[in-house]
Amino acid sequence: MGNKQSATPPPQPPTCPPGCRTGSVEQVKKLVERATVAQGNTECQSNATALGMARNDVRQKNEKWEKCYPELALEKRLLVARAAAEKYSAERRRERDEANANYRTKATAADKIASSAHTLYKTLFEKEKELALLVGKQTDLEQLERRERRAFLDNDPQGGTGGAPGVRTKDDRVLLAFWITYGAALLSATVLGLQLYGARLGITSGKTRATAAIVVALIGYAIPYYFINVFG
Repeated sequence: MGNKQSATPPPQPPTCPPGCRTGSVEQVKKLVERATVAQGNTECQSNATALGMARNDVRQKNEKWEKCYPELALEKRLLVARAAAEKYSAERRRERDEANANYRTKATAADKIASSAHTLYKTLFEKEKELALLVGKQTDLEQLERRERRAFLDNDPQGGTGGAPGVRTKDDRVLLAFWITYGAALLSATVLGLQLYGARLGITSGKTRATAAIVVALIGYAIPYYFINVFG
């Protein structure tokens, strides 16, 4: 009889109807009660009651089966626990992969931005060097131009032109006209000043007035001549 018992496979635990989980009987009861109240139908209430009784019956038979075959029950729990652990690990792995993918995306974008900024700074630095070089060349050219112009003027470029001194060029003629006009105005102002204020200044004789006029004329010519030579 022992051989016959060993040859017969152990009975399988009772299964739930489709969509059933033995660990969620209380939740199913609550859902059934809510559905019964909402519908208010006698047939629905009967079906809900039958469903609850069926689930209780499945749960009781499942507990009896586990008591009869504790090793298989333990193996079933291990399988359920392993499946739950694998599901949990898969979810965590998926979250980790998504986090790694987001990190790689952001890191790639940051690398591109850093590379672009480095290229921009490098180009800006090169342009600044070129600008400094151009400014230096411009300064050198300006200094060379001033030296060449000064050397050109020092060599008296008008010295070899023909004509009488003082009227060889247009500049000479303009300057001569200025000196004549300026001398006439200065002489007129000097004579008028001596006529008006000569007696007060003690300049009464003709010789004294002539001397004063010559001194004023020399000073009047010396001052503009100095400024023209220094700042012209």
